[in-house]
Parts: sequence; C-alpha cells; structure tokens
Amino acid sequence: MKINNIKKDKYIKSETIEINRSNILFAPYNPRKKKEEIIKKLIKNFKEVGFLGGIVWNKTTGNLISGHQRITALDYIHKYDGTNDYLLKVEQVNLDLKTEKEQNIFMNSPDAQSEFDNILLGDLMGDIDFDNAGLNQETVEIIFAESPNFQFGDNYEIKKEFKEITDSGKNIKEVRKEMKDNINKQWDDRPYIIITFDNIENKAYFCDEKKLDAINKYFRAETIFKEIFE
Repeated sequence: MKINNIKKDKYIKSETIEINRSNILFAPYNPRKKKEEIIKKLIKNFKEVGFLGGIVWNKTTGNLISGHQRITALDYIHKYDGTNDYLLKVEQVNLDLKTEKEQNIFMNSPDAQSEFDNILLGDLMGDIDFDNAGLNQETVEIIFAESPNFQFGDNYEIKKEFKEITDSGKNIKEVRKEMKDNINKQWDDRPYIIITFDNIENKAYFCDEKKLDAINKYFRAETIFKEIFE
C-alpha cells in the first residue's frame, strides 16, 4: 500500500550517498586510539558478512566524523594507496568545524552509549560465535560469571577451555565463582578504584561538592582530588 504526503522528518540531517574513497579525509584531530586488534576484527567481519555501513562524512570540510577504523579496514581489503579509488556509501552531513568535532567525540564517547546487560547477553551466547560478535575472552568471562543462563553454542575453543575446568570435578557454580575471582584479581592491578555510596543522596551531595555531573559513572581521580596531585 502506497502512503502519500509523508513529511520529511526535520531531525534527519544526513543524506545517504556514494562517493569516492579519495574524497574522504581522516579527521586530523580524531582522539580515538587506533587499535590493530580492532582493525583485524573489522577486516574479518567485512570479509565474512560485508560492510554494513555507518560511515558519517562532513561535506563542508571533507573530514570523516565517524568510521575511521572501518575505513582503515576497508583500505586494507582494497589495498588502497590513494590511486586505486573505490566507492563508499556514506551518510553525508553539512556541519561547521566546531559541531563536526563535537559529533566526532559524541559518536565515539562511552558516556553517550549504554552498557550491555550481561544476563541478556548470556541468553544470546548459545546462538552466536563470540569472535564474530567482536567479544574478547575477558568480556566472555565476565558474561559467564554474571549470567546464570550462559550457553556456549558452537564456540569450540571456548567449550574446550571450560570443559577442562569442569572436568576437574567442580560444578558450574564453582567454576563461575572461580572465574569471577580471577577477573577481580586481574583488575586489582589496574589504575583505578571504585567508590560507592550508601544512597543516591550521598552520591548527589558528593558530586555537588566536587562540581561533578552525578549522571556520570566514571571520573578521573586527578579531577576529583586535585589537591592530592598538585
């Protein structure tokens, strides 16, 4: 059934177009760290599933806003050297440089993204391959430790590793507790601590005193306790 007189959504500010790779500039200020292991995962994913989009490009400056690592992976696949162009489907926007920089950070900021629910993830594990979903061993261990319905599915290497543990005679609860303890021990050497409050009022009071946004969950100690580090 054809629907007529559909108004254009005023909030849609991008246009899907195809452009040559050579028209896209990597934003020189992009603060996102380049990780080789992420690039390798993207290359593997693109070769198996194909590139599914998600590139945001600013026509005003020619800079990439989102998708630096994805294009790096595509460059590797195409053996791109600046002379052998290939077509890319992108979301084209027209932003000033200030807004472009803000959106570059926004689209990569962990503060602007929600966390996984590990219990729900545990329910999905039997249906997927961990590696194809971009999950590393540490993440899988955390999901396993927190999810009572964790299933291994067709993940052979993970099955083998957990079988070796369970063959020792420990039941699933003992294995889960052991893994959670091991994860906690690994994290003990990391440069952070966790501060908790008895109630939301105390948290709000603390954040108000330190001039912090109480919505955020993570703060740098150097920001909160400046007097200690000065």
